[in-house]
Amino acid sequence: EGVYVDGLLFDNDRVVGIEAHNSEGSLTERARIVIGADGRNSVVARSVEPDYVKYCEAVGAGFYSYFSGLECTKAELYLHSKNFSVAFPTNDGLTLVAAGQPPENFAEWKRDIETHFLEHCDEIGDLGSRVRAATREERYVGAADLPNFIRHSWGPGWALVGDAAYHKDPTPADGRTDAFRGADQLSEAIQAFLSGSAPEEEALGHYQELLESSDLPLYEQTMKMSSFDVAPSDRMAAFFEIAALHESEVAKMPSSEVAA
Repeated sequence: EGVYVDGLLFDNDRVVGIEAHNSEGSLTERARIVIGADGRNSVVARSVEPDYVKYCEAVGAGFYSYFSGLECTKAELYLHSKNFSVAFPTNDGLTLVAAGQPPENFAEWKRDIETHFLEHCDEIGDLGSRVRAATREERYVGAADLPNFIRHSWGPGWALVGDAAYHKDPTPADGRTDAFRGADQLSEAIQAFLSGSAPEEEALGHYQELLESSDLPLYEQTMKMSSFDVAPSDRMAAFFEIAALHESEVAKMPSSEVAA
C-alpha cells in the first residue's frame, strides 16, 4: 500500500522487478514475474511496449453522476441513434445515470455539462423528467479517453491483465467480468510455470491464447454495440450476444467450480 511504480527493472530483455517510491523515498523490488494489473494507461505496458492484437480509437464519450429521489427499480439501457444512456439503482438510495455521445461532442458538453446532460435525458422517454425531479448528489464525471484494444500481454518476466491487457468502450458494463476472467486465466498460467509443470514461455503463451479466444469475440460485439454508426436494433442485438458470450466463458473458468 502507498507504493507508486515508476518503471521496471531489466536484466537484458527480461523484466526482473520494479522501480518505485513511497512516502519515505525510492525503492526497488525484484520478482520472478511482474504483473501489470494497472489499467489502460499501464506503466508496465508503457515500459515493455507490447504490440496490439486489436486497436481502435474511442468511439464514444460521456458523463455520469448519482441522483437521489430518482424512481428506478432496475437497470435501464437506452440505445438510440447518436445517443446512449443507462440508469440503475446503486447503494444508499442513489441511482447512477450515464449519458453517452460521439467523442466529437465531448468538448462542447464540457462547456455546460448540466444543460447538455438534461437535454440528452429529455430525448429518452420519461428519463428526463425523472432526472429533473431528482437531486444530483455528486459531481459529473466525464470520460473521453476510451481506446479499444487487446494487447500482446506477456513477455520475459512480465504479464498484463485486466484493462492493461484488454480495454474497450464501457457501454456493456462488463469490465469487471473481463478482469476476473483474465485473472483466472493468468493465475493458472503462473501456477503452471512456478510449480514447474510447464515452461514459462509455454504457460504464458497459453494465457495469451485463452485471452484472445475469449476476448476477441467480445471485442467485436462491443465495437458494434458502442458504435453510433450502427442501427440501434443491431446494437441491442450485440448487447445480448455479449451476455451470451460471457455466460459461455464463465462456465469454462476453473473458479466457476468454486462458485458452484
